[in-house]
Amino acid sequence: MAHPYVFGAARWCQNANFCKFLAAKLQRPVADKESAAGGLRQLCGINSRAELATNERARTAYEALLNEFNQFMKGGQR
Repeated sequence: MAHPYVFGAARWCQNANFCKFLAAKLQRPVADKESAAGGLRQLCGINSRAELATNERARTAYEALLNEFNQFMKGGQR
């Protein structure tokens, strides 16, 4: 079974609002799950989302990214 963070990251990369958030944060188009995964990897400093299962620093960055996404959504930037 996949680590919850790895599973969550894969799911978030399929979410249209998360893609919009990444596009705003990265200041480039994020139109599909592949480009979302690339943006998430870049922002978490990893080469694969699987690293979220073992890399504490990456998990911390991922948690911060999700917190920032939640603030983005509360701001009505959908």
